[in-house]
Amino acid sequence: MWEFLWRETSADGKRHQRTLVVGSVKEFRTERDALAQIQTFRGNINRNSLPISAVLTFSGLVGHYRQNELVCGNKTEKTQESYRVYLSRWIEPRWGRDYLHNINPVQVEEWLRSLPLTDGSKAKIRNIMSAVFSHGIRYEITEKNPMRSVRQSARRAKVPVVLDVSELHRLFAVLALRERAMVITDALTGIRRSELMGLKWEDLDFMGCKIEIVRSVVDCAPVPCKTEASRKHVPMNEHIAQVLMSWRQESVYTKPEDWVWASPHKEGTDPYWPQTIMQRFIRPGPQLPV
Repeated sequence: MWEFLWRETSADGKRHQRTLVVGSVKEFRTERDALAQIQTFRGNINRNSLPISAVLTFSGLVGHYRQNELVCGNKTEKTQESYRVYLSRWIEPRWGRDYLHNINPVQVEEWLRSLPLTDGSKAKIRNIMSAVFSHGIRYEITEKNPMRSVRQSARRAKVPVVLDVSELHRLFAVLALRERAMVITDALTGIRRSELMGLKWEDLDFMGCKIEIVRSVVDCAPVPCKTEASRKHVPMNEHIAQVLMSWRQESVYTKPEDWVWASPHKEGTDPYWPQTIMQRFIRPGPQLPV
């Protein structure tokens, strides 16, 4: 990316560095090309006739965000990739050429309503745009975040099915040992699905009656827990301990460093995909009343 840097004196007399993202090296192959692009803007900046938000497009701010925060922040690789997809597929094609000061909440709301997406995805888009604007405020590139006034619900498209105790017992009765161990462990601990798939035998303390949550597995790749609070011990009652010990006796992969739900198709190097377990073994079970 080409960046134009300069310093301004604020009202308190202090000098502040400003940054204007001109564009990528694919758009402007030489420094002369980049300077030509900002020639008029540079004159306006010297005359203090325009704020930076009036000379920077949303794509320019996105470029700065990608370089300075998206990769360097604390987001997981999966979250980073999700942001990139939303930005490149939905957000930049619509707002990339707009100058920051021209983007207003009402226009964004109307655009979100027109998208063929769920409310959850629309809210995700709003939140990503808000993160980009907040980044701009932090770097003193822009002074406001119009996304704070954008109204967008994140309600579920469908009401989730919640099983009662009798329905859970009916489900347990038709599941094989592996799937029954998965469901019982998850239902009685409340851990995330990614944390369930990230368990190794060394994480299970049968003597101390606890499970240590140290990692998650997302797309078959182990990653740190989503939050620091997620790195915790959860109680393992007798029902969980019994079914896990039964599964360990049947499993081929039982070393301390082995995955609890190791996939034989991967020779134990990776755990199962939870989507596969759900689609092939759990959902095809009895038709439970909704």
